Amino acid sequence: MASNKYPSKVLKLGRLPISYPHLDKPQAYSDEQTPKFDISILFKKTDPYAMRQWKQVRKAERELIEAAFPEGVRILKWYRGDGDTDKVNEETGETKKPQPGYFWLKGKAIKRPPLFDRDENRIQYDDPRLEGGMICNFIMALYKPKPPPGKKLKPMLACAVNGIQVLGIGKPFGGGATEKDFEDFDNDDLPDENVSDDDDDDDRPKKRGKGRKSRDEDDDEDEDDEDLGLDD
Repeated sequence: MASNKYPSKVLKLGRLPISYPHLDKPQAYSDEQTPKFDISILFKKTDPYAMRQWKQVRKAERELIEAAFPEGVRILKWYRGDGDTDKVNEETGETKKPQPGYFWLKGKAIKRPPLFDRDENRIQYDDPRLEGGMICNFIMALYKPKPPPGKKLKPMLACAVNGIQVLGIGKPFGGGATEKDFEDFDNDDLPDENVSDDDDDDDRPKKRGKGRKSRDEDDDEDEDDEDLGLDD
């Protein structure tokens, strides 16, 4: 990977269910955050096809960490998580698993990402075909965010959603891409049967000399990601 202070990596992820699409209006999860549009993608743990794409996400993540951060730095990654990890409701004290049986990847955008149907035509955001559970193709990007002028960010990666193509199948449950980006969106863009299943879940930058072991931190809380890296 070429030397770049703020590297990024585009990912094409296909035929996966969308979850919690917030595309009608931007969302903010704290008073300090800039409202953004966001979606989540689900990766079913028992589906080999989905898991090959999850490994693709993790591989891109490791490459960015190695390129962008020195050894021994904790890396925040709020954009992904394990749906089987217990979450506590602060109001009720109840504990539950948010998405049992799935990993999830969350992408955000300051500008509303473009939305296409399976024939690569632009569609509106109130289209009934866009519901949680619908199967879609996605153009996403992992990147190291740029800090706002005069501010610093914790060491972190972020995830942007650049475009969505709704395939119109699936079972509903409770700076962007263009149509040309989806023209050749087929199996050639997606993992094949020969992709290695060797995923040691190790996101540490490779050693560049003596020093303590690197650590990262899987933080799926919404950090104040005032990052304009892909939204300029």
